[in-house]
Amino acid sequence: MIIPSIILGMLVSMRVVRLSEKNQYEAQINHLITAEKDLEGICTRAEQAAAILANESSVQAIIKKKASVMDYRYAADLMEENCKNIKCCSSIAVLCNGNVLFQRGERYLYEEAEFPHEKEAGSGKLSEWSPEQKIIFQHGISMNERKQIVYSTAVMEGINIIGSINIYLDVKEILKDIMPYWGTEDREQMVIHAAVITEDGAVLLQSSEEEIMTQYLDEMKNNNLKNTYGYFPTKVGKKECIVLHAKCGTTGWYLFQTEKRVTFYNMQIAFMGAVIFFCILFGVFYGMVQNKTIIQPLQHLSKRMDAVKNGVMEKKRYEIAHDEIGNVEDGFEDMVEELQKLINEVYIQTIKTKDAEREMLLAKMNPHFLYNSLDSIHWLAFRNKDYEVSEQLEALANVYRHILQFGIGKIYIEKEVEFIENYLFLLECQMGEKIEFVVDIPEELYKYKIPKLIVQPLIENAVNHGLREKEDGGKVIIAMKKKKQDIIITVKDNGVGCDIKQLWEVIHDSKSNEAFALRNIGERLRLNSDEEDCMELYSSEEGGFTAILTVKVEECKNEIDGCR
Repeated sequence: MIIPSIILGMLVSMRVVRLSEKNQYEAQINHLITAEKDLEGICTRAEQAAAILANESSVQAIIKKKASVMDYRYAADLMEENCKNIKCCSSIAVLCNGNVLFQRGERYLYEEAEFPHEKEAGSGKLSEWSPEQKIIFQHGISMNERKQIVYSTAVMEGINIIGSINIYLDVKEILKDIMPYWGTEDREQMVIHAAVITEDGAVLLQSSEEEIMTQYLDEMKNNNLKNTYGYFPTKVGKKECIVLHAKCGTTGWYLFQTEKRVTFYNMQIAFMGAVIFFCILFGVFYGMVQNKTIIQPLQHLSKRMDAVKNGVMEKKRYEIAHDEIGNVEDGFEDMVEELQKLINEVYIQTIKTKDAEREMLLAKMNPHFLYNSLDSIHWLAFRNKDYEVSEQLEALANVYRHILQFGIGKIYIEKEVEFIENYLFLLECQMGEKIEFVVDIPEELYKYKIPKLIVQPLIENAVNHGLREKEDGGKVIIAMKKKKQDIIITVKDNGVGCDIKQLWEVIHDSKSNEAFALRNIGERLRLNSDEEDCMELYSSEEGGFTAILTVKVEECKNEIDGCR
């Protein structure tokens, strides 16, 4: 696996290097095309502004020295507006016979300097661009030189040239505008030279004093690349360079940018070395991981299986991985634990079965004797007109008769309601008016079966644990309703409440002797429905306790079955 990975890595690295070189130059060409459009926009706006000003009567009046105050004001506003609209514009000036008659802009021309680029009669061109030259600007008493390219257009009166409009564009600002990276540290490490050259080979502006761009124009023409944009290799001294070029569609100018040629050879070697190193490292690491996560766990699982075969059924506690093999190990240990539990349960159940058979023989005699005794006492009390005692004995007999019905796991709700009413009657006799019992069970539910004695423990808990300490105002509500195929049983009290989290911990602790009734109810409901969430318990800080049971019901089929 390592050797194919190395070969694949080498092929990929070679391809990546080639694409990187191509993509780098293509991205730079796209930037140069954008710069060309920006330059065209600057030049077009300058030419349009010069044409407008040359034909403006107020400008002509200034040249003829016949201008009024309004002429100067209007010309000033017009020239300042055009200065703002033309990027990189330093100044706009009105000239006549080499003298500056009027000017506006960010900078002011030093009027005593010579201006050889003024349009004169017989020059052959009424409008033209002049290559970069140093222009002196004055601000107060300070003066400075800045390289400018100048667009000059003649102001005509009939067929005579009476003056010119000169628009000065700052070379440094143009370079910054059309080449945003120019001047930054990253670009200075790569860019050698940048320039704008006219079609006839004149260097309009450039980033340095080196006269090397004209040879690139010749090379581009010789390679039939005159009307295209792109790049070609060349040499500057001993340096391998790349020349990027793009042509302006309107002016016909060429933008050139010379950069050091990026060599990817060292990068390719380094990349291939890195690929080989990481492939070997991956192979070693993968082997170690495979040994730790697959081979060792499988060996350990094999030993555990041999131990279980020999009868060692105790579940082992050890570190298990959280992957597929870890799940198999965990599942195997859970299976061993469950198998041990089943063996113990079968053994205990065998003992319990024998004890139950003995207890059953004794229990068959006790209920009949108990019923007869309670019935005799009931009629004795009735004959002596002690009706209160008689009613209590009758209710008690019915309660015991209901409890001691052997072999019946489920009972109709109608019978359960009768039992609940008898049980509540006995509780009311004990508690007096201290507790109010409310039974809300619709008769249409009487035809359904539920597990026997599923409600009584909840009522007993409500009285003994929730309301025993209350002096008065206690209330217990017993309600049932049908929801789809379930009967929802609710037993609610307004007692002292309890800590639900702690109660659930006690219920789930099979070794605890507390909360036995709730634990028994939960187990019976799970056996009845094979679901875990059959019992819900709620309590709040203000008090009160609510138990909600969800019981899968069984409907009575005929009258013989005991329905009404």
